[in-house]
Amino acid sequence: MNGDDNGSGLVRLPVSAMEVPRSVKRPVSRRRLTGPWPVVALSIGLLMVARTFQYFPAMGLVQEAAIVAAPVALAVLMRRHPKVVGRTPGFELYLLFLTIAMAAWSGLAALWAHGQPLVFGILASRGYWLSSFALIVLYAVRARLITTGDVDRAFVACAWITLMLFVLMTVTLDPVNYIDYGPGFIEDRHTEGFRFKFNAVFTLYAMFHYAVRALRESRPQWYLASAPFALFLFGSAGGRTLAVSVILAVLVVLLHWGGWARVWRGAAGLALLLGAVFGVAAVIAPEATSERLDKFADAFAVVSLDADLIGDASAASRALQILVALPMIEEHPWMGNGRISSQWVEEGYAGLLDTYFFPDDIGIVGMAVQFGLIGTAAFAVQFIFGWRYARRITRARSSTTSDTCETYLAYLAISSIVTGSFVMFPEFVLLLVAMLLAHHESHR
Repeated sequence: MNGDDNGSGLVRLPVSAMEVPRSVKRPVSRRRLTGPWPVVALSIGLLMVARTFQYFPAMGLVQEAAIVAAPVALAVLMRRHPKVVGRTPGFELYLLFLTIAMAAWSGLAALWAHGQPLVFGILASRGYWLSSFALIVLYAVRARLITTGDVDRAFVACAWITLMLFVLMTVTLDPVNYIDYGPGFIEDRHTEGFRFKFNAVFTLYAMFHYAVRALRESRPQWYLASAPFALFLFGSAGGRTLAVSVILAVLVVLLHWGGWARVWRGAAGLALLLGAVFGVAAVIAPEATSERLDKFADAFAVVSLDADLIGDASAASRALQILVALPMIEEHPWMGNGRISSQWVEEGYAGLLDTYFFPDDIGIVGMAVQFGLIGTAAFAVQFIFGWRYARRITRARSSTTSDTCETYLAYLAISSIVTGSFVMFPEFVLLLVAMLLAHHESHR
C-alpha cells in the first residue's frame, strides 16, 4: 500500500495525495471581508477624504464628523490588529507626524508671525487629520480585511458616481440659484459664467486607470472607457497645469517601465486620445476650446511676473500674488507664516493684509509662505517614499492598480509645483503611497 502505517491503523498519505485539487475553491480567510461591503465602505471613506461633498448643502457637518472619525477609526484598528502596526516604522511615523504635528506647526507659525491664537491655526489645518485614512487602508490590507484591488475598484466607482452626479447637476440645475452656498460650491469662470465646482480627484484616477489598462493589456478599447473622463477634464474641469502635468506624468512612467520604445508607443496613443478629445470638444464647444488653448500662452507669461504682459486674468492675479508672497517668505523663511483662519480674520490673509492674497492660489510659493522652507520640504518627503516603494515593485509583480498609483503620484509631483496640492491635501498623496506599499507587501 502507498502511504505509511503509523501503527494506529491510520494510513498517512503522502503530501502529494493531500494537495487540494485546483478545481476545489480554497476557503477565504475569516478575517477577509466579503461581498460588496469593502468597496462600499472604501468608497464612502474616499469621498470623505477627497472632501467631495464638503460644500454641498447640509454636508458640512458630515465632513467635519469624518475629519474627527478618521483618527478614531485608526486607533480602533490599531488596537484590534496590533500585529499589523510598525512593519514599516519610517513611513508610518512620518505619516503620523504629518497627521498630528503639521496642524500644530501651522498654528505656532501663525501665532509667532501674526499673533493669531494657537487654536485657530490648528483648526485651520484640521483637514490633515484625514491623512490617517492612508494608514487605515495599509493596516486593513495587512490584516486581510481588504485588498488593494478593493481600493482600486472603490476609486473607479467614485469616479463614475461623481462624474454622473456633476453632469446631472449641470443639466438640470442653474448654478446662479446656488451662489449663496459660496465659492466652494459655485465658481465664477468669468467668461464662461457660473458653474458648479467639481472635484476632479477621482476623474483623474479613472482616466489613468483605464489608460494604464489599455497599455498593459494591449487592448485599445479601454481607451474608450478613459475618453469620457479625459473629455470632461480637458474640456470642462481642466486647465493648463492639468494638461501639461498629465502628459509629462504618463511619459515619465512609460520611460520608467518600458524605456524609450514604450515612450514612443505611449506618446502615439496619448496623442491619439488627446486629439480625439480636443476634436470632439472643438465640435461641441468651438469657442470654449479655442479660449482654453489660448490660455497656454498666458501661462508662460506668469514666469516674468509682469502682469501687463498677461492677457488671462487668473494668470495675472497669480503673478501679483507672488509679488506679495516673496517678502513674506524672506521675513519668515524657515517656519513660515502659518495658516490664517477665516474665523479669526474674515477672508484669511486677504483680510489680514487688506489686499487680494490667497496663498493656496499660487502653488508651492504659497505653501512656502504658510509653512516655510522646512515645512514645505517635510511635506515633499511624501514623494520620496512614493518613489522608494514604486522602485520595489518589479514589472512582473506590478498590476493595473500599482501602475495607476505610480502615474497619479507622478502627476501630483509635477502639478504640485503650480498647485501645491501635496501640502494642501497630503492625505491623498499619502493614500497613493500607502497603496503602493500595501501592493508591494502583498505580492512579494
